[in-house]
Amino acid sequence: MVEDIAEDVTDITICHILNDKEALQVKERLEKRFPDISIGLDEIGPVIGSHLGPKAMGICTMTRID
Repeated sequence: MVEDIAEDVTDITICHILNDKEALQVKERLEKRFPDISIGLDEIGPVIGSHLGPKAMGICTMTRID
């Protein structure tokens, strides 16, 4: 997932369910690739989490549209 993120990204958030350790590892990798961008961590709530299951993770990104 990390390699698929566009270079012109402006915001990044890692969303996960019961997967703090791996989410922090992904965050470290993203911080090395995008040192000027603040990267957030969010835990997925129980409604969505119950459909995805424990350890699910995703990366949400935003890019500027001019």
